[in-house]
Amino acid sequence: AVKPLIQIYITRNQISEAQQAIAELSAMTAAMPPQEQEYTNDLTGMFDLGIQLHGITDTTIADSIIASNADWLMPIAGDDNHPYQIVAQVFLAQADLHEVTMPVYLPDTMSNKAMWVAPEPADASSLNPSEFMEVYPNPANDKLSVAYVLPETGNLSLCIFNIKGELIECKPLTEPVGLITFNTGTLRQGTYVVSLSAGNKPSKFAKQFVIAH
Repeated sequence: AVKPLIQIYITRNQISEAQQAIAELSAMTAAMPPQEQEYTNDLTGMFDLGIQLHGITDTTIADSIIASNADWLMPIAGDDNHPYQIVAQVFLAQADLHEVTMPVYLPDTMSNKAMWVAPEPADASSLNPSEFMEVYPNPANDKLSVAYVLPETGNLSLCIFNIKGELIECKPLTEPVGLITFNTGTLRQGTYVVSLSAGNKPSKFAKQFVIAH
């Protein structure tokens, strides 16, 4: 769940939060199978590259930084089995070193080369929550962060409900990709649901989380 949060932290210039989350992700690799370790190490390297590029408006400098990383990005970009192939392709495409082989959604808020990569929005009926929403941390204590990519357009909010389906709080979504933080310090311990909603009822686009003080 930490991975999409890192991407959003970088795009929002929350670099210290991104670095802390990258450190958490790196610490998790010790318990992963070897192949997953390799993939995750590649991803953390790309997150570090995103931090290097963030805020650089001189395309010549940005292209030079990307080109200096091309030797390790190129094999990833050409590996159809690598889960982060598209991320490597987008980095390389910024310096005209590779084509992007699938549609990607790049929010208007991106003004430099530290790019968020997400699937192009699809028909909502074909999606499941894990494809567009992550909650972190889970269990949560005083705060819950929700990283999202909208699967459909409209007047949508992220809402927290208790296990009985009673509404606790809603926050409107004003961007197609973003990060919403809820203050959960006053919630009782237990299981809750965060849901993408067009009204005051949970939808099928929902995830459970736990409050543990």
